[in-house]
Amino acid sequence: MWFVPDEQPFSIEFYLYQQQVSGEQLIYQVNRSSTPGMMSLTLPTAEPALQVGQRYRWQVVLLCNPNSPSSALVADAEVEIARPSAELETAFASTINPAARANLLAEFGLWYDAIAVADPEEQINLLTNLSAIEAANGSSNHSQAIDRIIASFQSR
Repeated sequence: MWFVPDEQPFSIEFYLYQQQVSGEQLIYQVNRSSTPGMMSLTLPTAEPALQVGQRYRWQVVLLCNPNSPSSALVADAEVEIARPSAELETAFASTINPAARANLLAEFGLWYDAIAVADPEEQINLLTNLSAIEAANGSSNHSQAIDRIIASFQSR
């Protein structure tokens, strides 16, 4: 999941790498056009599933000017695929309300999943909470980036 602030569509290159002892291995790549706001990507069912316990890095390259590749904007993040705890699975199964489900996922640190199931208003609340957590952990760069996303959401 990533955020695109621009109304104008741009070409996007998405890359997924699997972390290995010998380095990273590209396991998936796709090109698409950007849309404003939160964007996400689900691997096609024909692709192998991501493995629990394995670390991956995704990278999104927004080609603002195809004639000037050095002007591209790049975002990436490392993720580890986690198996939900029995406690989370039990709580999730008994929670029907989408906002409560999103908050539950966030409480367990599953931010991508939380934002994916939240409606736009709840996404802002989740991002506000995440920004506060990042700031408290000394990650002011992350906190500032999240705050810019929130401001862009609110200006729409």
